[in-house]
Amino acid sequence: MVSLLDNAPGCLRIRLADAWLTPAFQRSHAFTALLLVLLGHLFAAQQYRRVECFLDAGDARGRKAVERAGFLLEGVLRKHRVLRGANVDTALYSLTNSDWRDGGAGERLRAKLRPPGGISAPTRKVGLVGKKND
Repeated sequence: MVSLLDNAPGCLRIRLADAWLTPAFQRSHAFTALLLVLLGHLFAAQQYRRVECFLDAGDARGRKAVERAGFLLEGVLRKHRVLRGANVDTALYSLTNSDWRDGGAGERLRAKLRPPGGISAPTRKVGLVGKKND
């Protein structure tokens, strides 16, 4: 699940938020595939020029994930929120249509979904339960 917030069609800008994957799909290619489809749609079909992402500055895993997707850190908003009585810094990331198209972010995401070279499908025949396989 990913929420789309702060939609500003007049400015051709939108923000991704609340990305959540069930634990069975964490550390898989599911998030990469989701971003590839979603960002491709936002930049190509919807003609957006900028996609933003705000993350808790202390969320190292989340920050690594968006950086791998091609988002660039624009800055850290210090003391941006208060959570449970404590200050929280927010990291602001963005990806533009030119980063996606000309900067190669879209192609790098596509490449992450391709299987590495030299790996092929299993050659063993799969048979019915109770039958001997050749």
